[in-house]
Amino acid sequence: MLNSYIFDGNLEMVKRHFHTTIVNTPAEEGGMHPIQVAIEGGHPDVVDFLIRIGADVNLEVYAGWTPLHHALDLAIDGMIQCNLDRPTPEIMKIIDLLIQAGADPVKQVSGGETALELLNSYSANQEGFDELLGFFREVVPGIDSKIQFRKGER
Repeated sequence: MLNSYIFDGNLEMVKRHFHTTIVNTPAEEGGMHPIQVAIEGGHPDVVDFLIRIGADVNLEVYAGWTPLHHALDLAIDGMIQCNLDRPTPEIMKIIDLLIQAGADPVKQVSGGETALELLNSYSANQEGFDELLGFFREVVPGIDSKIQFRKGER
C-alpha cells in the first residue's frame, strides 16, 4: 500500500503512513526501497521528503545500483522510450535533489559501475556521449572531470 502512495506521488498519504516504515529498508511489497519507488514514479517532492527523513542517497538498493544510478538510467532511458530530445524536468529535479543530498556520482558500487558510467553504456560514440554529458552538466557539478567517453562500453 505504501509503495503505491509513493509511486503515485501522494505525499500526504506517504507522510501519514511513513511512521510504520523504515526509510532505508525495502518494502515487503515488491522489495523496493522507498526512494527507488519515488524515483521510478518521477516524484521530486516525495524524493525530497524521503531524503529529509533520512533516506541514504548512496545506499546500494538494487543490483549494486544507488538511487542516482536509477535516476540517471530513467533520465536516459526515458528519453529513448518516449522519443524525447532531453530528460524530463521531474527526473532532472530528482537528480539534482540526490546530488544536493550527497549522492556520489563516482561511487564504485558492488556492480562495478559508477552512476556516471551509465553515460558510456548509453553512448555509441563521442557525439552521443557529449550530448548526454551536456544534459547533466546543470545538475552534476564538475561532471566533465568525473567521466570521459570510453569507446566500446556498450
